Amino acid sequence: MNPARDNKGFILVPVLIIFAVVIAMVGDFSYEVFVDTGALKNYVISQRLSVLGSSAMDFSIEHISNYLKGLDYTYERELLLDLSSFVESEGLNLAVILSDENGKFNLNSLYTHSLTDKIKAIEGLKRLLRRLKLNEDISLIISDWIDRDSDEEYPQGERYSKNRPLYSIEELLQIPGITEEIFEKLKPYVTCYTDGRININSAPAEVLLTIDGITEDIAEAVINYRKERPFERSEDLKNVPGISPHLYQSLQGRYTVKALIYGITIRAEQSGIKRYIHGVVNTETLRLKYYREE
Repeated sequence: MNPARDNKGFILVPVLIIFAVVIAMVGDFSYEVFVDTGALKNYVISQRLSVLGSSAMDFSIEHISNYLKGLDYTYERELLLDLSSFVESEGLNLAVILSDENGKFNLNSLYTHSLTDKIKAIEGLKRLLRRLKLNEDISLIISDWIDRDSDEEYPQGERYSKNRPLYSIEELLQIPGITEEIFEKLKPYVTCYTDGRININSAPAEVLLTIDGITEDIAEAVINYRKERPFERSEDLKNVPGISPHLYQSLQGRYTVKALIYGITIRAEQSGIKRYIHGVVNTETLRLKYYREE
């Protein structure tokens, strides 16, 4: 046996172990640097998209202001704007959706001092739920959450109730019994930002039916009428078949022919990173009633 050779072998083992550890540490360090650099790049892109989205919000409000000038009526339920070409940036997608909030049923109609109006609002919401094939009891659950009183419309409905108007539609998800599935079905048809008047030029049949006195036949007649020409004045509703003088009078104050509140959704996307900005603007004051970024 050669002692010198054994000693060399004995020394070589820890050297190799140390070398392997160093290599592993360098590899981990390189990976962390790569990950940190990638995270920083993603953060920079995300912040840039946020700034672009905020600018697009300002642009959208200005666009709405210019669009509505001189108009006595509006009939588009949604307007799509592609702003990508306004920004020189490779792979950038910047889109805006403007939606007529007056074409939806205002859930805050349930927050009223009038018992009669509250009952009408509940019944209107029930008709909407039936059209969407959802349980009508949902109307009672929402009513207990919003209405002013502590009387239970639904068993234990007042237990965690707010008894205040909704601040945003997303607040529905806080109500016990309102699932994500229910919320997604309701979302396109309800609002909490208008004064309750429904735009008969843009509202779908589901929403028209929430108006007290509007039947399935009349809702269909309203839609057929506006296919030929939009309602330019409130008085034009009298020309719809099935609208009697008595019904016409009872509908006063419950509808409009022009969007007064617009929802704004901005989608900014680049390099697989997305930012969404949501807002609701009052067209008379051009001030945001709601703002959320995600």
